[in-house]
Amino acid sequence: MKANRVWNVVARAYYNAEIALWALLITSVIFLAFQLPRLPAIIAGIAATRATEIAAENADYCERLGTKAGTRAYSECLLTLGDFRLKVERRIDEENEL
Repeated sequence: MKANRVWNVVARAYYNAEIALWALLITSVIFLAFQLPRLPAIIAGIAATRATEIAAENADYCERLGTKAGTRAYSECLLTLGDFRLKVERRIDEENEL
């Protein structure tokens, strides 16, 4: 009698877990169906924000180095710093591919 009650509890727990997993699968599919079409726009927004932040950082570093905004030296500083950052990012990407 006691073993029968244990099996009933186990069967009920298994059934509830199975229902929960099916519900999770269905909600995940619905969520992805609505989010996947928006993914390129989200990625583009993140890239634009990152580019803006990098440009602001580069400008800040050039100003810290003593170049005044709007001068030729400032433009050269921005170009040099951007080139340096690009080389470092490529190097890091290459190392992460290994």
